[in-house]
Amino acid sequence: MRIKRKKELIYKILIIALPLLSILGIYLLTSTGKSDKEIIDVFLQNLFLAPIEILATTFIIGAIVKKSEERSIIYRNHSEYFEIAKDRQDVLIRTMKEQLAEVYIGNINSDIDKQINDIKENIEKYINGKKVISGYSKPFVDTTDIESLIKIISFKEEPKIKSMSIFEASGLAGLSVHEQIKGFLELYLRFIPVDIFQEIDAINQLINNNVLFSPNKNYIFTRQFLTERTLKDEELKNLVEEYRKIFIEFIEHIDKIEQITKQHYKDLK
Repeated sequence: MRIKRKKELIYKILIIALPLLSILGIYLLTSTGKSDKEIIDVFLQNLFLAPIEILATTFIIGAIVKKSEERSIIYRNHSEYFEIAKDRQDVLIRTMKEQLAEVYIGNINSDIDKQINDIKENIEKYINGKKVISGYSKPFVDTTDIESLIKIISFKEEPKIKSMSIFEASGLAGLSVHEQIKGFLELYLRFIPVDIFQEIDAINQLINNNVLFSPNKNYIFTRQFLTERTLKDEELKNLVEEYRKIFIEFIEHIDKIEQITKQHYKDLK
């Protein structure tokens, strides 16, 4: 509606301005001593060209106004998104990185970016046949056992050590990331810039369509099957390659989100 009103205003201004310019031109011709025939020829020419000039000028200026209005709308929408959702986006990205660290290292610390870079640079060290077979031994706290929980909190008792397969770890990570993305998009979908949405959605699709991470029940059953059987060398090799591949793709999308966010901030300044 705003674009339409601006176009109408421009059209009205041009309708008034062009005839006035024609009259001014005739006056100037008269003052220079031109003959009546020359003046009439110029007048008729201007009269014939005026509608074309009006339409052409209106089209050009209208296109400029529309483009300006679209940029203004994008600016307002992006400003709103970063004002209300930037902190939540940072939490989402950190959560995704932490879930990856849980799968590929088995623990997380305060410098999650350093951990992720370490995995990226030493992927063969963290994902290999031995890791896929052995999994992890991790401290486990049963929150339903209140007496034991109190002792652990007060350092009177050590947490029990629980074995976890890498398939179980990636399944839990996939479920967590899926739920985090789902909650984030439910809150901010109407505000989120398209390019950021595309990267977040790509991560969600990557998780949901991958047998190692997907919360899909059929894939959960497949992971349980892999955990319980003795893997052949070729199967083991393929699983190692798949874990490495999905990590690289996952981090590429996260890196793009961070790069796009920085660019948007730069554009908004």
